[in-house]
Amino acid sequence: MVSMMFIAALMLQQPSAPLADQVESVTVQATAKPPPSATLSDRVIEDQLNDLLVKEPDRVICLRKTPTGTRISAPLCQTLRGWYDFEAARDTAAMRGEAGGGQAPPYELVDLIKSRLRNPKTRAMAEARAGARLDAEAQARANEP
Repeated sequence: MVSMMFIAALMLQQPSAPLADQVESVTVQATAKPPPSATLSDRVIEDQLNDLLVKEPDRVICLRKTPTGTRISAPLCQTLRGWYDFEAARDTAAMRGEAGGGQAPPYELVDLIKSRLRNPKTRAMAEARAGARLDAEAQARANEP
């Protein structure tokens, strides 16, 4: 009986160490999901590319494409006018619901822009470049006699 009391007294004096198979509890705070990063509609992107075609038809745009029959992607560079000619040669306007005859950029360019706009970092860089371009255009108009 004395030995039991002695063991009980020792147990009270020593803090109990957690067992190896015990895990501390964790409290998780519920938060609202961030809204998906908005991107522009296909029509708006196509309109902007059409405007760019009028202003800078010789602008070179490079895409990484995977040619048919291989898994290796390679950069493919063309002028904006060349991309539009490429799309006209494919004649996919009817598949996209258009009557045809109008200029439309290739869907690869539209998809590239949408993927870049989904990333917040590249979207911020694009907004900064667009702001600088608009400021430069406004400055050029102000300097015209």
